[in-house]
Amino acid sequence: LANSTAELPCDTAPPDRHDEVILVLWFRENVGTPIFSADAREVALSQAGVWFDEDILKKRATFRGRLSEPSILAIGNISLTDQSVYRCRVDFREAKSRNSRINLTVIEPPKSLTVTAEFSQQRVSTVVGPFRIGDRPKFTCTVEGGLPIPVITWRRNRVTVTGQMETSEPDRIRSTLLLPPLKRSDWPMTLSCSASNSERGRPLEQSFDVDMELPPLSVSIVVGERNPAVGKPFSLPCHVSGSRPIPKITWWRNDVLLDPSAHNQTLSINGSVAVSVLDLSLDKTEMNSRITCRAVNPYLDSTVMEDTWNVNLSYPPNVSLAMGRSLNAEGIKAGDDVYFDCHVDARPPANRIEWRRDGIKLVHNTSANVIITNQSLVLQNVGRSMAGNISCHASNVEGQAESQSIFLDVKYAPVCKPGLTRYFGVSRAENVEIVCQVEANPSTELGYKWFFNNSAETIEVPRSRYNNSSPSGASILTYKPLASLDYGTLLCFATNAAGSQNEPCVFHILTAGPPEPVFNCTVSNHSSDAFLIACQPGFHGGLPQNFSLHFFEESNSSGRLVIHQIFAEPIFLLSSLKTNMRYKASIASINAKGKSDDVIVEISTQKEPERQLEVKPGKSTGPITFSYFFLPSLIPTKNFFILFY
Repeated sequence: LANSTAELPCDTAPPDRHDEVILVLWFRENVGTPIFSADAREVALSQAGVWFDEDILKKRATFRGRLSEPSILAIGNISLTDQSVYRCRVDFREAKSRNSRINLTVIEPPKSLTVTAEFSQQRVSTVVGPFRIGDRPKFTCTVEGGLPIPVITWRRNRVTVTGQMETSEPDRIRSTLLLPPLKRSDWPMTLSCSASNSERGRPLEQSFDVDMELPPLSVSIVVGERNPAVGKPFSLPCHVSGSRPIPKITWWRNDVLLDPSAHNQTLSINGSVAVSVLDLSLDKTEMNSRITCRAVNPYLDSTVMEDTWNVNLSYPPNVSLAMGRSLNAEGIKAGDDVYFDCHVDARPPANRIEWRRDGIKLVHNTSANVIITNQSLVLQNVGRSMAGNISCHASNVEGQAESQSIFLDVKYAPVCKPGLTRYFGVSRAENVEIVCQVEANPSTELGYKWFFNNSAETIEVPRSRYNNSSPSGASILTYKPLASLDYGTLLCFATNAAGSQNEPCVFHILTAGPPEPVFNCTVSNHSSDAFLIACQPGFHGGLPQNFSLHFFEESNSSGRLVIHQIFAEPIFLLSSLKTNMRYKASIASINAKGKSDDVIVEISTQKEPERQLEVKPGKSTGPITFSYFFLPSLIPTKNFFILFY
């Protein structure tokens, strides 16, 4: 290669090992005298003295004398003028001289390479264009210098393509590349032109990118899996792909341009996708309005693309409750069927709907006449226990809400009020007031009728004997038995707007007397210091009765009274008693007319089990306290007293 160093070999090995080289001469074709010599007559070949022709070699030649391998004449910074046939002559001390020829060919690389575009005729640098879809760009690659003539190669995205060669001037060649009509898929494109005339040298090369103007390929508003919530700020991104250069993106609401300050625009990493983000906060009035993202390439105004989002917002339930249209809320009577509709407006739809009465959840139960289907509640054959505030609750991912309450007012005929005194012990010619009180809806304008029944007949009690309704809504009958046939049963019937009482309130007029004794007394929870005595009460004699307990400790023949107390019920829990001790309980029923015979219950507390305590030597132990609490397992559901002694 020109400007490099050429090494010309010459075989200087003697034909006989006893012989030696005395002189090496180099000749150039068409030059009659040597141009270089190495004299080894007095020294070894590697130390031979050298001489060269100043006009031809100009101090560019050096010599490396060797016997085991060819000697080298190196000529530096060669040029085309050095190209020739060289002859090397080797003189030996004894043997005949040896001649060898070498053809030196000098390659001159190309000096320069330029690329121009047809539309501008200016030199292309790193980027050319922009071009549009359908254009056919044409490029010319010009190479100057080089011997032999260089080869020009075009590459498109590193793949060799064919250009058209032209040789127009001496020392200058051209190659033209005409591209087919450009398509969107051609971008990105990199072209290169290279020139080379030797495998040993580095080729000249220029690479450049072909830029294109491309309209938007797609516009997409990305809402996400969950719709935005009403009244809450949210961001709405719009992705625009395929536009070169960056597109202009605008936002529209119902075809009205939005203020550009409401959105910002960013560019993706590779520049192929532009993202514009619109910040919004919408209320329910915006439902089904249109939000449009519109994109246009500023250099290709004719191509506009857009995407529209029909506003679909999420919001928590709005719940209202209504009673069936055919029902009159003021006229619901026991036995009627009642139904309610729960109207829910929610986005997304409610995923749970609950029905409640007075805050307590109702569940579907056909045996209890409660039927729940979708958003309806049916209460069949309603009774007074179903009365209360009915409401429905709905929830979705955005929240929950409760409807207004509708009071289910169930009208029902009177029924006896629980807890009325039903037995009256009365002496002859003694007045007694009997109160008949009922539960009813409505509870106003109650009407009463009284009837008397004995073993002989049933007669209606004259209105003059009782008041029809007291301020409390009860009817009070003053009754005075005068003869044996005046003892029997009084029946009280009440009526209201809902109807008449089906089952009367029954009161028994009895001859007053002392109560009967308790019976069936049992002892349970028996331990070393406590036990429970429970008895069944006898007939009360027509009057309220109590129960007297005398509790004795039988430590001697006479016994010591431990407890004497009056109880409302014949149930006695006795604790804190002495261990292994005999006791006697005397139980009697009492009322205003006297007392019954005593019932005696004898029982002993159990012996306390032995306890073994380990006491370590040298350490004293203080008093040990054992506490017991006994919970009766089978105690009637009545009030009783706990006595501690």
